[in-house]
This record gives sequence, structure tokens and C-alpha cells, in this order.
Amino acid sequence: MKKDEDIDLSHMPDEGTSHSEAYSCANVLFNLMQQQKEFSATQLMLMRNIRDVAAQKKLSSLKQKLITDFILFLF
Repeated sequence: MKKDEDIDLSHMPDEGTSHSEAYSCANVLFNLMQQQKEFSATQLMLMRNIRDVAAQKKLSSLKQKLITDFILFLF
């Protein structure tokens, strides 16, 4: 079995993380942090804010675009 370091990923395009993936990860992390006793209220509020920003970006990427968003006005 190959280790992760042995796999050549140079041929794969780097697409980055989608807004949906970022929201899912932030939500899982926020839920985990809530269950742990060592996180302060300030840390939880910061993580909630990060999760909410990811949710807003996820929703905005799902919003249908208008045709005028793709047309350049040359007037």
C-alpha cells in the first residue's frame, strides 16, 4: 500500500476547496468544539462567525445569476 507522500499529485488540477466543503468542515468543527470543555465562549463565538461566513458564501454560490451579470455594458 502506498503512503500519501508516495502518490504523485502533480498531474491533478488544484481546484481548491468549495464553499460547500468549507461550510461542512466548519460546522463539524464547531459542533466538536461545543462538546469539548476546554474551549472558551470567545473561541466558540469566533468559530460560529467563521461557520456563518462559510454558510453565506455557500448560499451566494448557489444563487442563480442574472443574464445581465454576464453581459458587459459598452454604453
